[in-house]
Amino acid sequence: MKHTIETITALQLLKFLSSVNRLNMLRLLLDDERTVNEIMVFLNLGKKSVTLDINRLKRAGLVNVKRRGQVNFYYLNPDFKYIEFIKCLIDYLPCKEIKLRS
Repeated sequence: MKHTIETITALQLLKFLSSVNRLNMLRLLLDDERTVNEIMVFLNLGKKSVTLDINRLKRAGLVNVKRRGQVNFYYLNPDFKYIEFIKCLIDYLPCKEIKLRS
């Protein structure tokens, strides 16, 4: 049986994935859970930008959060209905090396 995604769901999902920053965040979260500060450093982005995008991904159900003390750790939601699609999509994208700022 062929897997299908409802049209409206596909449109919403593609909208969330239409940002280079969000795609790079998801790529980072494939490997490990991350804090906003870690994402800022890895992607060389400002806190406001990271916070807005991570919250969009969280509202969409793509990302979950764990709180440890006063720090939030974000990770891919393993229960997201189309998580395998997201992983495959990210694997097919050109790999951009993410390096820590000096």
